[in-house]
Amino acid sequence: MQAVEGRTDGRVSVVARVAGETIEVVIADNGVGIAPDALPRVMEPFYTTKPGGVGLGLWISQTLLEQHGGRLELPSAPGAGTRVTIGLPLA
Repeated sequence: MQAVEGRTDGRVSVVARVAGETIEVVIADNGVGIAPDALPRVMEPFYTTKPGGVGLGLWISQTLLEQHGGRLELPSAPGAGTRVTIGLPLA
């Protein structure tokens, strides 16, 4: 929601689907996106660009997903938004 704050056309969508042997949840927005220099670092512990942020949310999420055989993908483009895909095995 922070990514689309202040935009009159701001959108956040959530879609769940089965893709082969995986369940995927895709969260997408048309917000500000993630700067190219920050994108490689957003999964690092304690990295944040937000005032007052701790920088553990994505790192913890990715770690837990990997421990359960899942994945977290985070493509983003400045000005075009971000798309988070969370995948977990069905079995």
